[in-house]
Amino acid sequence: MNAARSPCMTHSEHLSLSQTSSEPGRRRQGGPTHLTGNGGLQVRTVIMYPLTSHGTRVLSFRSRWRRYLPLFALLMYLAMIVLGSIRGMAQQVFHDTNDKVLHALAYGTLAALLFLGQSKPVFRRSVIVVLVIALLGALDELIQRNFPYRSPDPMDWLADVSAAIAVCAILAAVRAVWYARQRKLPRS
Repeated sequence: MNAARSPCMTHSEHLSLSQTSSEPGRRRQGGPTHLTGNGGLQVRTVIMYPLTSHGTRVLSFRSRWRRYLPLFALLMYLAMIVLGSIRGMAQQVFHDTNDKVLHALAYGTLAALLFLGQSKPVFRRSVIVVLVIALLGALDELIQRNFPYRSPDPMDWLADVSAAIAVCAILAAVRAVWYARQRKLPRS
């Protein structure tokens, strides 16, 4: 249909016509419809939802924000490396917290940012995140060898990777529950 506005067309009719299935990543099917009264005239407006290639709705987490999460994770990692290299910084800030717990929290947060920052299938996304966290954790332990007041510990690396696996599993489960609920929504 042509999206040009005719004089008889209401604003919501024009909007529903301008959102055709030719837009990338969007289809007309799958969204609820709303009837709006317009001076005695009933107008049907189709609400558009982005759909995946197999017809399920995409999460409402917008891709324009998603693409910045890996960059934020990288900046967070660099801040962790710099602040962790300052003598006594971790002991002053987190004096009663176990070293392994700090590693798990920090690398678990990195894993969450990297997981949410991708739009790949869940298994591929999880594998990528765990491998990246394993590499970043190993790099952190290698950097610690260069400072006399820090010592590399393989158990720190294991805490990093374990946290990444746990976070990916939790986020994948949350995503599966979300999609299961989305499929149960009535379609008009």
